[in-house]
Amino acid sequence: MDDSKHPAVHPLFLLLCVMVAMTAIGHCQYTWTLFVPSIKRSLHVNFAQVQLGFSIFITLQTCSVLALGVLVTPKLYKAVMCAGSLLIGGAYYGLSVSSQLGHVYVCCAALGMGVGCVYNGCVSLAVRLFPRNRGLASGMAASGYGGGTLLTVSLLRSRIESDGYQLTFRWLGVYVSLISLAASSLLPHELWMEKKMEEPPPHLYRMDVPLKKAVRKDTFWLLYLLLVLITFVGLVVTAQLRPLAEAFDIPIKTFVYALQERADRMLNFISRPLWGSVSDVIGRLEALGLAFSMQAVVLVIWSAHLGDESYFVICSALSTFSWGEVYSIFPAIAADLYGVQHVSATFGALYTGKAVASILAGPVVSVVSDLLSWYLIIEVMAFLSLLDALLAVFVLKPRVDRETRPPAITLA
Repeated sequence: MDDSKHPAVHPLFLLLCVMVAMTAIGHCQYTWTLFVPSIKRSLHVNFAQVQLGFSIFITLQTCSVLALGVLVTPKLYKAVMCAGSLLIGGAYYGLSVSSQLGHVYVCCAALGMGVGCVYNGCVSLAVRLFPRNRGLASGMAASGYGGGTLLTVSLLRSRIESDGYQLTFRWLGVYVSLISLAASSLLPHELWMEKKMEEPPPHLYRMDVPLKKAVRKDTFWLLYLLLVLITFVGLVVTAQLRPLAEAFDIPIKTFVYALQERADRMLNFISRPLWGSVSDVIGRLEALGLAFSMQAVVLVIWSAHLGDESYFVICSALSTFSWGEVYSIFPAIAADLYGVQHVSATFGALYTGKAVASILAGPVVSVVSDLLSWYLIIEVMAFLSLLDALLAVFVLKPRVDRETRPPAITLA
């Protein structure tokens, strides 16, 4: 597609629309933990059974991102985003009237597909807007997804307590669906190809690799492993924080817990553009290694003070900060290595690692925490974070450097 197809709207406005849409759909993931105890009591089930719904949501979200990346043409992405927004509203209404666990699972699946429709379009557009600052642009888009609940989480908790979780589900469905639909309607009707740069930054390799070729590269599967490991760590903190607090008798209605949620949302919001911009300067994999190492240190400290309220607030927030780079750096890496023409498919394939991680972080962790201890879980998370850092810097980076090195010019 030639440059004349580029939208006349300023890229900053488009990025703002993407952030608004991502802010809306981020509620589907980051407010789930608020509803878990109420669903558990209402349906008379255990935490592991409820958290299976979270795993189903993540699985369908990630798989739909991949499917849409492979099947949907650039001309249809906006229509798919609008359809996904409406599906989210319907899924939340279904959750509000579900009286059986099976119904909850079906609605979680529909919710995941709706979020995947919007998420795929937002990421595909964000990586095209500012090629020289792709990490920052991806991070700004992802910051809405991660920090969008900063101003609404207290309201949602109070609504659950006063009106019940069913009515709150309906209210949340209307809010997410309408905001996402409005933002999606302002985006261009068609995605465009990235304009060629005469002097691209060093981390842009000018490669154009379709998914079927990308999956044959060992760098792709190493990236996939990195994403699975660190996303598992992050999803445990996201989905299991309230059960963790209850296990150590940290009152969920106290100032301490409210402070933790505020700090968590704020650092989640800040971390994504920050890590993205760091990766624009020092390199993608160097930034990943730094973030993963920080995560390992935080978790080691937290494992020694799990019952302490102060460490609960500080370490959980810093843990969130240390894994927020997943949603800014990995889309940028996919675009750098494999080109923006196929980024919906290549990043979509990488993003399915989140589904694998959700199975481990949801029901599996719930069962292990009941049978063994939270101390073991946090220590395993610290080990995996350190392993991720070592793999990123000492295993993946040399392979990426070799793969993207320009061919040598030989003189006859």
